[in-house]
Amino acid sequence: MKRLIFCIIVFLLLAPAIYAANKCPKNAPCLIDTRTFSIYVTYDKDIRTMNSVKFYNNATKQQVAINYSQINSTTFKFGPVTVPQFDLYILNTTVTSTDGVASNESSYFLVKLLPLKISLVVPPFGVASELLINLTVKTDRHSNCKYDFEARTDFSNVRYSFSRTYTSGNTGYYIAENFGLSPNAAIPIFVMCYDSEFEKYVNKTFLLSYDGTEPVILSAEARPSLVTEKFADRLYETTFVVNTDDETVCRYDISSKPYDRMLFMFEGEDETNGASYNFSHNTVISVASEGHYEYYVACRNLAGLFSEVKKISFIVNASLPLQIIYISPEPNSIIAASKSPLMVITNKDSTCQYGTEFPSAATGTFSTRQTRHVSNNLTLQQGSNTYYFKCDFLGQRGSESAQASTTFIVDTSTPSRPVVAIFAAENSSLQGKTYLTDRFMANWTSSDNETGIVQYRYKIQSADGNTSTDWMPYFSTESKVSTIISGLSLETKKSYKLIVDAQNGAGLWSSNGTSNPLLIDERATPGLCSNGQLDPSTETDTDCGLQCPACPDNSKCKLNSDCISRYCNATSRCQKATCNDHVKNGNETGVDCGGSCPWCSGSDTGCFDDEDCAYPKICKAGSCVEEKCSNGVKDISEADVDCGSTCGVLCEEGKHCYDDTDCKSGITCDNNICGGTTPIATECTTDSDCDTGYICENDVCVEEEPDVNIKECIIDEDCQEGFKCEDNVCVEKGGFSFWSFLLWLFIIVLLAVGVFIVFSAMRKKPVPKQSSPFPPAGAEFGPMQKRPMGPMTARQAPPGLVQKRRQQFKDEHKKVFDEFGGAGEEISPESKPEIKPSTEAKTIPVPPTPKEEPKEKVSEAKEEKPEEKPSESSFKDIHEELVQKLEKMSKTKYKKAKPTKTTKKKK
Repeated sequence: MKRLIFCIIVFLLLAPAIYAANKCPKNAPCLIDTRTFSIYVTYDKDIRTMNSVKFYNNATKQQVAINYSQINSTTFKFGPVTVPQFDLYILNTTVTSTDGVASNESSYFLVKLLPLKISLVVPPFGVASELLINLTVKTDRHSNCKYDFEARTDFSNVRYSFSRTYTSGNTGYYIAENFGLSPNAAIPIFVMCYDSEFEKYVNKTFLLSYDGTEPVILSAEARPSLVTEKFADRLYETTFVVNTDDETVCRYDISSKPYDRMLFMFEGEDETNGASYNFSHNTVISVASEGHYEYYVACRNLAGLFSEVKKISFIVNASLPLQIIYISPEPNSIIAASKSPLMVITNKDSTCQYGTEFPSAATGTFSTRQTRHVSNNLTLQQGSNTYYFKCDFLGQRGSESAQASTTFIVDTSTPSRPVVAIFAAENSSLQGKTYLTDRFMANWTSSDNETGIVQYRYKIQSADGNTSTDWMPYFSTESKVSTIISGLSLETKKSYKLIVDAQNGAGLWSSNGTSNPLLIDERATPGLCSNGQLDPSTETDTDCGLQCPACPDNSKCKLNSDCISRYCNATSRCQKATCNDHVKNGNETGVDCGGSCPWCSGSDTGCFDDEDCAYPKICKAGSCVEEKCSNGVKDISEADVDCGSTCGVLCEEGKHCYDDTDCKSGITCDNNICGGTTPIATECTTDSDCDTGYICENDVCVEEEPDVNIKECIIDEDCQEGFKCEDNVCVEKGGFSFWSFLLWLFIIVLLAVGVFIVFSAMRKKPVPKQSSPFPPAGAEFGPMQKRPMGPMTARQAPPGLVQKRRQQFKDEHKKVFDEFGGAGEEISPESKPEIKPSTEAKTIPVPPTPKEEPKEKVSEAKEEKPEEKPSESSFKDIHEELVQKLEKMSKTKYKKAKPTKTTKKKK
C-alpha cells in the first residue's frame, strides 16, 4: 500500500515532464522539416526490452537504417541514419514492458523539407525612414549568403559579403551595416544563399526605398455622422472612413494618444503584413446607447512613420422624427439600364409607398415594416424618370410621415459613330499627305441626345493595319472637334488613319469612326525649313515651328504644337513638360495629373481609366468620382462592404445581408448573415457575456486586440525584459513565472503534507484491549477513572482516602471473615497475621507488540522495607493476595466442617 501511494504521488509530480518529452504523438503524423532529425517516443509503461525497430517509407515500404537509445525507463530516442526522399514514414516498434506485456506501436512522420526561405528583416517592408540603415535579411535554416546590386548566376561572382552574421535557433541573420539608400529612387538588392539541404543556391531580390515623410490623413469621418436607428443586431452602427496620402494601416481609440498606444486596429488590417497597407481604410463602429461619441484615429506607413491624430465624432439620437435618408437611383444620376429596383432607407422602421405622381399614389407598396425598402426591378423609360415616396411611422409620439422624390436619367443608347477627317497641319493646300512626322490636323463630330458627350478617345493606325498606338484620351464635351494631334513619331513613305470613339454620360462608348489615310512624304518639305535661317512667315525659330517640324526645348514658339514637348510656356519658349506647369501635356490625362503624373482626384479633372484617379475614386464618364460599390466602404445602400443591395456584386458567405437577394447563389440570409452564421453576443456587462476572442467594453462585445506592446526585433536584446525574439517578434519567454512558481510550490507542499499524514497514520500501532476480572487501575476513585492515567506507580491516592477505602473493603468482606471465623478456629485480632503490602516486585502484563514475543515475568527478591503508605497499585496486590489466602483457608475450613447428612438429604 505504501508503495502504491508513493508511486501515485511521484506520477502526479512527474506527469507534465513525461508528456512534454513526447514530441510526436503516437498514431498521429508529425511534420519533420530537416534531413537530419531525432524522434522521441514515450511509452505509458516502463520498458524492459526493445524487441524490434523498423523505419520505412509508407509508399515504397523501403526501410531506412535507424539507431536508437533508451533515455529512461519509458522514453527512447530514435535517429534515422539518412532519409533518401521526402515522404510519409512510419516508425514501428515492438516492446516488452517490465510487467511482461508485449505491444506494437506505430508513429507516423511526414518528412517534408521546403526550399530555403530568404526574407527581409530591416527594413521590414523594403521602405526605410532613414538613408543609412543596417540592412538585414534572414534565412529559415543555417546558410551562407552574399548580396549584389545586379542579378548573378554564380555565387562566386556575387560581390558583397554581409558584415555580420549570427544564428538564433535554426534561423540565420545576415547584416550589412551602414547600408546607404537613394533619396530619389528604389534600389534593387540581389541576395544569394546556399541551401545545404537541397545542395543548391537560392536567390531573392528585394526593392529598397527611402521615405522620410510622415503620412497625412486626407479625410477622416463617420458615415453616417448622425445615427438614428439600430442595426439588425440591436446596436447603433456607423463606419469610420479614413483616406491617407500614403499606403498605411490605421488604429483608433476613445481617447487622443499616439498611434502605438491606440488599442484598436481597423478591420482587416495587420501591421506585420505589407499587403494590408493601403490608401483607404474603413471599420464599423457599434455602440449600444444614444449620445455624442468622439474617437481618435492615427495611421502608420511602410517606413514606420506615424501621422497626426485626427478626431472622428458622430451622434446617436433615436428621438429624431422620421426621415428618408437614402434613395436609389440617386437624384440627378444616370443609369444605363432599362430596368432597375427602387430603394428607400428610413431612420425608423416604417411602411413606404412609391409612385410616379405627387403626392405618392399607391402605384407600388414596399414590403414589410423596416428601415430598408427595395422594390422589384421596374421597367424604366428612356430619358428622364421621376418617382415619389411616402413613408409612415407609428411610435410613442404618435403617427409620423416623410416624403421624398428622385429624378434620374435612363440612357441605354450609345453616341453616334464619329465622322473623322485628318489632313496636313502645316499647309492645308496639301491633299492626302504631309511632310511633318510629329503632327497632323484632325476634325470629327458625334452626338448623344440623352446624356451628351463627355469625352473621346483616339488611336493612330497604319493604313495596312500592321502598327497602331494605344488609345489616348481627348477631353471635350463638344459635338464638333477640331484639333492638332502632336507629339507623334510617324514614319515617312507610310500612310496612317485616325480612329475615334465617343463616350456619353452613361459611360457607353460609340462604335469606331475611322478617317481617310494620310501619307507621310518628306519630299514635300519646303526649303525654308532647312535653310538655316529664321523665316518668320513659316517658322517660330530657325527651321522649326509653324509650318516646319516642332522645335526642341528653349526654342521660340507661339503654340504648344510648335514644340516637341507640346508645351510653350508664358515666355514663348518650348519647355519640357512637367506635372506642375498647369498645362495638359506629355501623357497627362488631366491638367498636371494622370499618366506619369500624380493621380487625378477632383471631379473636374479628366481621366481615361481608373488608374488615373486616386483611390478609392474611379474614372466614370471622364471624371474621377467615388464609386460606392468599389470604394472599400460599407455605404448605407450596401448590405456589406461593396456588396449586396444596389451593388451588382453579391455578398460572400459570412457577410452581412438583409435578404437572400444580397447573397451569392445557393447561400441564404439567416440572422442577417449570408450562410446563416449566428452573430456574436453584442450586448454585455462582463467579458463572460461575449464569445471567445471578444471582450466587453462600454457594454459592447468587441474583438480582443493582440498585445500592442509586442514589438519587432532581430535579436533577444531588442526586446524588453521577460521577452525573447522569435520570428522577428518579441514574445514572452517560456518557463516558470513567479506566480506559476508559487502555484507549483503550493502543490508540492500540499502533496508533502498529504504524504506525511498518510505515513503517520500507517505507522501508528493499535493497542489490543486488555481483559481483566478487576476494574481498571484508579477506578475506585470514582470520577478519576475518566482521566487519562500514567504508569501504575506514577500516581498516589490521598492518605485519608486510602484509609477510608481500606475500611470499606474490610466491611465488605466482614461477612466472609465472620463465617470463616465461626466454622474454623477462632483467630483473635491479636493473633491475626499482619498483612503488609507485598514488597515483591510485580510485573504488569503488557500485550505483545507486532512481531515481538511477550516478555516473561521477572520476580525480584523479597526484601523488608519500613511500612509506607500504600500506593494505588498496592490495593490490587492486597486484593489478589487476600483472595488467595481466603481461598486457601476456605478449602481447609470447609473440608473439616462439611456435614455428610446434608449431602444425603439432597440425594
